[in-house]
Amino acid sequence: MTEPLVFSFGAIAPLVPRYGDTTMHVMLSIRAEPNDNGRWVTDADLVIHGVGGSKITDLRESGGLALAPPEQDGVRVRLTGWLAGTRYLYLVLRLPWSGPGGGLCAQVWLLDPAAPDGANILASTEIRVSSAPPYSPPAFGSQQGQQPGPPLGSHDPQAWMGEEQYRRRQISAAPYPHPAEPAEESEPAQEWELLRPRPVPLSPAVVNTGFALPRSPATPLSPDYALATGGRYLFWLDIGRLVAESIERTPMMLPPGLPTGAVLTVALFGVPEGIGIDPDRAVGRLTLRTNGTAFVSYQPSPVDSEVGAERLFFPVDTPAKSGTARLWCHIYWRQVLLQSRLIQAEVASSSILAPHAITSTVDYRLADPDDAIYQPRQPEHAASVTIGQEGGTHVLRVMATDGRDLLRAEATLGEGQLGNQIQLARSALRRVAWGSEEPWQPGQDYRYERPPSLEQVTSDLILLAVNGYRLHHLLLQALGRGVGADPYDVADRVGKALRSPGFVQIALTRSAGHVVPAAMLYDLPLDSNAANLSLCADFVASAEKGELFGSACLTGTCKQASEPDPRLVCPGGFWGFRHALGIPLSIGGGPAVPMTLPYRDGVALAGGVYQDFPSAQGHVEALRGLVRWRDYRMGRDRLGTLEALGEQAQIVYFYCHGGVEGDVPYLRVGHDGDPVITPDNLYQRRIRWSLSRPLVFLNGCRTTELSPERAIEFVSFFVQDAWASGVIGTEITVFEPMAAAFAQDCLHAFLVEGHPIGAAVTRARISLLAAGNPLGLAYIPYVLPSIRMEKQGL
Repeated sequence: MTEPLVFSFGAIAPLVPRYGDTTMHVMLSIRAEPNDNGRWVTDADLVIHGVGGSKITDLRESGGLALAPPEQDGVRVRLTGWLAGTRYLYLVLRLPWSGPGGGLCAQVWLLDPAAPDGANILASTEIRVSSAPPYSPPAFGSQQGQQPGPPLGSHDPQAWMGEEQYRRRQISAAPYPHPAEPAEESEPAQEWELLRPRPVPLSPAVVNTGFALPRSPATPLSPDYALATGGRYLFWLDIGRLVAESIERTPMMLPPGLPTGAVLTVALFGVPEGIGIDPDRAVGRLTLRTNGTAFVSYQPSPVDSEVGAERLFFPVDTPAKSGTARLWCHIYWRQVLLQSRLIQAEVASSSILAPHAITSTVDYRLADPDDAIYQPRQPEHAASVTIGQEGGTHVLRVMATDGRDLLRAEATLGEGQLGNQIQLARSALRRVAWGSEEPWQPGQDYRYERPPSLEQVTSDLILLAVNGYRLHHLLLQALGRGVGADPYDVADRVGKALRSPGFVQIALTRSAGHVVPAAMLYDLPLDSNAANLSLCADFVASAEKGELFGSACLTGTCKQASEPDPRLVCPGGFWGFRHALGIPLSIGGGPAVPMTLPYRDGVALAGGVYQDFPSAQGHVEALRGLVRWRDYRMGRDRLGTLEALGEQAQIVYFYCHGGVEGDVPYLRVGHDGDPVITPDNLYQRRIRWSLSRPLVFLNGCRTTELSPERAIEFVSFFVQDAWASGVIGTEITVFEPMAAAFAQDCLHAFLVEGHPIGAAVTRARISLLAAGNPLGLAYIPYVLPSIRMEKQGL
């Protein structure tokens, strides 16, 4: 007598291979439990798929005969006579390597053969090999080689540092020590030990996408016919020769420089009232071959077809109503978003012929087919956050990892929700900078012109933390609702992925309506309405010793991180003090963003300076002495600046005034009253850095009404038209003393010490914090955070 059953696999501990031994023995336990919500199943198919070259050499039930022939990439066997209880099977795998490896080596499904494809999974599990510790970026402030900061309150219990020392630190370049020896980057052996730059293939491999029916996955549907309402389909993606039925409007390669063996993560994200996806089967993985094609290393949906070894399949459902339905498809490498696709399909009650009824359009890309990045040791990112807009709502998509497990989450937020909280966060920065929540106006004083008291620093950090926590809460709560999960569980998973310092990419698509002040996000537990909030004791102790760089607070290991007290504020809770952040814009029609900025016979700087700043001359000379420049051209007026921008420099630097005239943003160099520079002026002069691909630094002081949403016109021009690698800008107006100190620290870390730009920005923020100034959080890096300088041979 049968009864409805619910099936589950027992936990499988990661396998630990020995050197020289490629054979792994695994015991699979499958438990069937009576449950009124279960299925009436007597027969079930066990499907095992070897990953990354793993072979199934033996499979048998306890005490039974072999169920499958040896040396198979994958097997499917029928297990009959199911009753409540546990059945045990013994599996032998042969791995393609020996010694400690890492990652996934087999996928296992239990399927109901009587159910339709896409609704036939009874249970699933994975078999993994234990890995070496994942890559962890160097701490963004190793204490080795750092100038010790002033002891907190060592002379005056009310002052962070003496006035003369504070003023000298704010406006001049102190001597810099030699950098510490960089930590060697390590990667899991299975996925990365074979990494090497790939030659450009003779027959370019492109990304193909499309739809298929579950009963015939190997046959792509024509892109010229509408999908049926209320239908179940498979969305597919592969990387190989162009497929005739591909729905790509413009077939596009991935960067040829991606290394052989690189594992790409493909994730689907839904759209409200769009094409439905299964969150549990919305992530797949492909591994690149030497010729640029890819094979499946993690299949989200089991398919009975040989094409399943080359092509990813995701189960999707079309809406019940006719119209245009959409979904998003992202491709990541090491949590860096390489390409984002908008999939659009006409949905109708009957199959109708309509040219381009189903299309895929690349909305965001960081890499280009014509440029190789050749960077096999590119550091892994902790997370990628994508921000876009759908009608009147903002869309948030997250891909994160804690070094082992991936987190995929998505959310939608109303226009008012996100916009209001962003404005509150920026208003807090303004209050800290000049004492008013309104945009800066001439006559308002900079609050950190003189050395701050400990009380001022404490009060300001608390104000920033409260607003950063509320912004983080809004995003986190939306993510929990978006994936249909408990928001507390999502919070724990996001917190685990981002607890330690790491590289975090925040990608702005073409539709993004806001720039999130990511540096201000505060993620430690906080009672935002407590009457007596105070600073973390570990932070105060580190500041008193002058040892903020590499401290427990800023590496996520202080007591407040492990045993949080919601009445305490720890600066390590701010993303801007803990992570290397980057907000790279889509390159539009421009060429690839290089992973390194190459130079040979020295680095060149070009730019312009607003000479009415009292500190202008001293700052220009401090930058001149920073490195041995190949060329150093700082224009002293508008014409000189525009001429300097025609050079192929690696650093483009503006120490300028700025604002908005009507709706047009401008930069002012030279003197007050001189003509300004607007984006159309740069376009008219056809400014383009096709060889040097520079980092642009917009250090605009005492600007008026130039919010990031307005300044984005300059940023977009520099990245998409002038071909800069990225831009450093600000959330609010900044002031000369802080701006000069920040730029000198940041460029020294980037050019002299060789840190990636995201880490260099973080180090500059920490340098200001060590001087008692938290306003380094106001800087925005519109750049991939892992980009660094690289000297090339002659």
